[in-house]
Amino acid sequence: MISVTTRKTLVMSNSAWVVNSEPATTQWLTEPLPRQCLVSYRDLLHHKQMDPDIADYLGFHLQLLSPRPLVEWLPVLADFVAAEIVPRISPAARDAVALHRSKEHRLAIITVTHSFLSSAIGELFGVPVIAPRAEVRGGHLSGRIEGALCFREKKLTCLSIWMESEGLGDEAIGERYFYSDSANDLSLLEAVSHPVTVNPDSRLAVLAQHRGWPMLRWRCA
Repeated sequence: MISVTTRKTLVMSNSAWVVNSEPATTQWLTEPLPRQCLVSYRDLLHHKQMDPDIADYLGFHLQLLSPRPLVEWLPVLADFVAAEIVPRISPAARDAVALHRSKEHRLAIITVTHSFLSSAIGELFGVPVIAPRAEVRGGHLSGRIEGALCFREKKLTCLSIWMESEGLGDEAIGERYFYSDSANDLSLLEAVSHPVTVNPDSRLAVLAQHRGWPMLRWRCA
């Protein structure tokens, strides 16, 4: 079985989505936004002048979408994925997924990106997604996350819960591959038998070199 994270691993960008600044999309908002649809965590922290808090980060995205019914956002999401996500998927990422699938490995994406967006990315690959669940109330995104935040050490817990739901034993956790770009995923990289770094951040690159982990460079075509 393999697990991968989405940010700069499967997708060559931070996949967190706020909303497109094009008129066709901003007309859905109750108030205009002073930024593009793809917003990095660093930009958000600067904008809000706050300490890192992943719950606030995800809520910042989802609250912008809550005034409109979820069903009205689905075609907008589909257009966004086609225009902004698909071109950022590298051929090497597709090849890696195809290779593991040919070996009949179980596949899963595990990510901190909320389920509203990450589930759409999972559909592109035909792979289940383990992610923070965007709460829906009365047919609207509530702007909150329900359940565990799939981030840093909690990814390992979320993966174990998912494995149990799929009838997979925890004893198999060491017999799998995990692909990641971020040192935030260190606990999960250390838990598997085949850790693989892809476009690693500076901290992870140092750790990977020290530990002899593979360092892959995947680029868009």
